[in-house]
Amino acid sequence: MLNCKVRCMYGFGSFTTGKIYNIVSGSLELESDVYHCGRFKSIEEINEHYVSQFELWEEENTMLSCTVRCTNDFGAFVKGRMYSVVDGSLCFDSTGKVPFKFASVKEINDYFGMNFELVNLN
Repeated sequence: MLNCKVRCMYGFGSFTTGKIYNIVSGSLELESDVYHCGRFKSIEEINEHYVSQFELWEEENTMLSCTVRCTNDFGAFVKGRMYSVVDGSLCFDSTGKVPFKFASVKEINDYFGMNFELVNLN
C-alpha cells in the first residue's frame, strides 16, 4: 500500500488545489485524521478514482520564497502592496497566511485567478 504525501494539482469537491495530503497504508487523508477507505497502491490509481488530480510530493521540493506585488485588489489583497512568500506560503498580513504551498508565482496566480508579480527572490 502507498505511504507518501501528494499534492493536489486540480482541486474538486473535498480537495483543494495546492494542498498537501497524506496517504497512509493506501488511504488518502481527507482532513485531519479522516481517511478515505480506499487502498491505493499508486498515485495513478488515486487519479483514476478522483476527479481531482494529484502528484507525488517530496519534502525536499523547493518551495517558493520571495516577495510578490499584487497587481489588482482582491479580498485581503491590495493592489500595489507587496507580500512575502515564505517556504511556499503566501502571507497576507502580519498574522495570516494562505494554507497552501506554492512552488511558483504562476501557481499563485492560477490559484487566485489574479495577478501577482515577482519583486525579488529570497
